Amino acid sequence: MPMQTKEKVRSQPSIYLSLTTPHMPAQAEFLHRLEEAIRSNGITPRSLGRSDWSFEAPLIPIRYHMSECSGAIVVAMTRTEVTSGIIYPGGDHERSLSDYFLSTVWVQIEAAMAFQLELPILILREDKVSAEGILDPKNTGLEVRTFSLGDDSLIDPDFVEDLADFGSRVKAFEKRRLQKIQKIKSVSVD
Repeated sequence: MPMQTKEKVRSQPSIYLSLTTPHMPAQAEFLHRLEEAIRSNGITPRSLGRSDWSFEAPLIPIRYHMSECSGAIVVAMTRTEVTSGIIYPGGDHERSLSDYFLSTVWVQIEAAMAFQLELPILILREDKVSAEGILDPKNTGLEVRTFSLGDDSLIDPDFVEDLADFGSRVKAFEKRRLQKIQKIKSVSVD
């Protein structure tokens, strides 16, 4: 049975943090620093498997938790390395691949879900990860910031400004969301 969305009163807005499960210390450190930066902007990061849990198939709780959020940050880090391969095998556009890096498919799915919900979205792509699907700004018109693990990209003034701008968009979205909820509650009480 699908979860029903219950609106909660909260002191600060939350965002859905779509991420690759870290498998290297540098990835875990990057995510820890990113979550601190998000919180320092007055926003609570939420994600399935980190802050929220469910025994249901993942799409159901992801939709539930995302519907309670006022934005999404997508973090695409390396999960798969293709050392040698072929793209479009047997076709007219066949070509060889080497040292090709992919993130988890879940960042694509969760980013598309946030896009459909019209949430403010900030996409962060590790510089080695292929810019495919939603990670390619030409496909959505969204800005995609690249970063390198281990560098100071989270304290880069441009990133700090982008995160503050994103925080402002999240807070504006949260305000509109709460106004809609109040309007629905006032109509149902009358």
